Amino acid sequence: MTRETELLEEIYAEFINTGQFPRREYFRNSHHQDLDILDSLETKGTFNNRDGLYAIPITKLPEIKYWESEKVLPNRILPVLKEFRLENMEKDRTVGEIEQALVGTPGITSKDIQRAIYYLQEACFFESYQGGPNAGGYKTVRPREEVLRYSTIDKRIESLKGQRKAASPLAFLGVPKMIQPKGPSLCAPNEAWAEIQKEYDCSKAKFARQINFLPRFKREVVIRDVAQAFSCLKAGFYKPAAILAGGAIEELLRLYLKHHAFPTKNKTFENYIDDCEQHKLLRSGIAHLTHAVRNFRNFAHLAKEISKKRSISKSIATGAVSAVFTIVGNFEKPLPEKKKAKTIKGSGRILRFKIKKHGGGNG
Repeated sequence: MTRETELLEEIYAEFINTGQFPRREYFRNSHHQDLDILDSLETKGTFNNRDGLYAIPITKLPEIKYWESEKVLPNRILPVLKEFRLENMEKDRTVGEIEQALVGTPGITSKDIQRAIYYLQEACFFESYQGGPNAGGYKTVRPREEVLRYSTIDKRIESLKGQRKAASPLAFLGVPKMIQPKGPSLCAPNEAWAEIQKEYDCSKAKFARQINFLPRFKREVVIRDVAQAFSCLKAGFYKPAAILAGGAIEELLRLYLKHHAFPTKNKTFENYIDDCEQHKLLRSGIAHLTHAVRNFRNFAHLAKEISKKRSISKSIATGAVSAVFTIVGNFEKPLPEKKKAKTIKGSGRILRFKIKKHGGGNG
């Protein structure tokens, strides 16, 4: 057994025992003699860069010996989730309901079920969820279509491995494979939304509801572009991330104005922002944030990128992507529109005349 394997087993054992992966800085401090090996594992992408933890991705867990016993419970839960999905695909299910369905299975604790749900969430079996191992346990989950497609978690993991292997950088942007640079892979759309929910507390379903004023096709386009912007950001492609995020925001503002029948002076990003603020559809602070995104989206034009200081950095791209969720979550509700009176042609004028004449008579 190599030292790499021993370290991974120690990290995974801590998760099994405590329900949480070890903090990176503390683990490195207590294993200072293995810093070179840990650096090598990080370079290989062995850990998820999440919350400063040494979290092992679900695709790596089958390589560790403890997985053989750990995967048993997720596989027992999958038929339960399938039944829930077929019964009502839009209903959130509590962990208590899952526990109730497993009554009679010996030796299972709530802690075991929480851990099994974590594995299923990491394997993208849930459309939405609340809570998590690091937040004191899961509260509710909503199974997605994958519970109908895969009978075991191992089959789903193999599918995820295949998707990540096939997904080459910039593939989602239509860049031909022969000219794509070597680098980290972009995750598939469903994986992207699973990660978005963890980072921004916004599921794909929640985001779709927030932008339900869009026509169906446009809504799908915006959802796609937001997932691609997030994927590019995580893969280190900061310029396409900012451009995609800015484009999504521009289209959201344009169609939000159109939905509320507010006229626009000029069809430009800047005017959309000004018009939304003028009609109280955006708060002032959010409007300033949107202006910042517009400025960096202009870097789609190469002539604008004249020096390193005028290039899009990681922090700028991160701000552009997070701005999408900030703006969508802060659209101001407009005043209710006045209902038009239904009158028969000509009768309204006569009626008003009679009321006025009658009122004058009493005066």
